[in-house]
Amino acid sequence: MERKMLAAVFEGEGNLILKEVPVPEVKKSDDVLLEVEAASICGTDVHILEVPPGHPANKGVILGHEYTGKILEVGDAVTAFKQGDRVVVDPNITCGSCIYCKMGMPNMCERMTTLGIFINGGFARYSLVPAKTLHLISSDLPAELAVFAEPLSCVVNATGKLKVQPGENVVILGAGPIGLLFT
Repeated sequence: MERKMLAAVFEGEGNLILKEVPVPEVKKSDDVLLEVEAASICGTDVHILEVPPGHPANKGVILGHEYTGKILEVGDAVTAFKQGDRVVVDPNITCGSCIYCKMGMPNMCERMTTLGIFINGGFARYSLVPAKTLHLISSDLPAELAVFAEPLSCVVNATGKLKVQPGENVVILGAGPIGLLFT
């Protein structure tokens, strides 16, 4: 495998550059190295690049939090996945120990961080992620569809909070990707 790769790196307000960076290496026991198959641009990515920024992100980070890949290498403690598995990435890394995580509400984690926003993400050929962020996908699911797992999960989560009954009318505001997924 090559030692360098091209990546879309956020360099500050309105500045995304294609830059040669080192290929990440498995160092921790729960690390998984992915070869990225597909990554999609989210509205959050667009907001990060607005001037002034409409969403925070760490300068120097590889953007891209909606992506899928094939596993190339796993750390010593990883047992749920193996080389060659295809996966989608849940970009939200939670602590597992705060009150919200313990209550089964990891989306409210007090120490959550996010791949592709605060930690290097999927706008590169390779990505290093914690095993707990991965979900297996079928070998015959096209990567271009699998990247919808993250935005579709937002829709499923929101739909679960609604009290809409069959036959009731609803209004969906916004014709962006998330609004369209609701229809």
